[in-house]
Amino acid sequence: MFKPGDEMIKIICLRLIYLVWLVFLTNCASNTVNQSPSMYTKLGDMYAQANHFSEAEDYYQKAQAYEPNKKSDVMLKLAEAQTQQGKFVQAIQTYHRILLKEPHHHDARYRLARVYLVTGELEAALSQYQLLLQTNKEDYQALNGLGVLLDNLSQSSLAQVCYSDGLKYAPHDYSLLNNLGISYSMSGKFTQANLLFDQATKQSITTRPKENQELVMRYYEKFKDPVIRQQALKKSLLLKNITVSTSLINSATDIAKKWCG
Repeated sequence: MFKPGDEMIKIICLRLIYLVWLVFLTNCASNTVNQSPSMYTKLGDMYAQANHFSEAEDYYQKAQAYEPNKKSDVMLKLAEAQTQQGKFVQAIQTYHRILLKEPHHHDARYRLARVYLVTGELEAALSQYQLLLQTNKEDYQALNGLGVLLDNLSQSSLAQVCYSDGLKYAPHDYSLLNNLGISYSMSGKFTQANLLFDQATKQSITTRPKENQELVMRYYEKFKDPVIRQQALKKSLLLKNITVSTSLINSATDIAKKWCG
């Protein structure tokens, strides 16, 4: 039985062992004459799991350069490592390289749309969601992304329809539950939002739904005026520095009416 504090010492020791193992493998890769792409990929995976995305990117690039014509699995990992570092331009280029080889690569297109959302390129994101839904109208991830985009265009009613449609196909998806909860919160539907956050928290491996729920309830208690509360929630929960045009709203609305509901 461990004494108080021994558990923390154990965790630190395990982390040190993990880092020593990484250094050992890295040295092996550097000193081996015939390096294999699988070794580079495994090193990239281990660095990514340790949240060392710069090193992960380096090894994924080496693995991809070693076998440039191989399937896109390594390039997908490379794009994710670039995204995690905020290298959005490079990530977008990598996703486009994947889609040039494999136009129907779902994960590459969905993640590309997600990066476009983060960078505020909503028209480009909308185009990717439309392509995904043309391929599969039951694509719950695309419906989720389209809902997020609509919420950021202040089209919450349509966004909620898209989230609800996605939940028909993936009723336990925590991201859909969480995002619908956020959308309800910004519409002043706090009872429904709380139920959704509770469901999302049970399904999620992250603390994001719980954190969103706590933020919403804190704002609910702080701002009694519903208009001020709604403005505060939108400022905290929506994307920053996006450009919204009438043509974009019309396009997003038309696409949502076609694929949602």
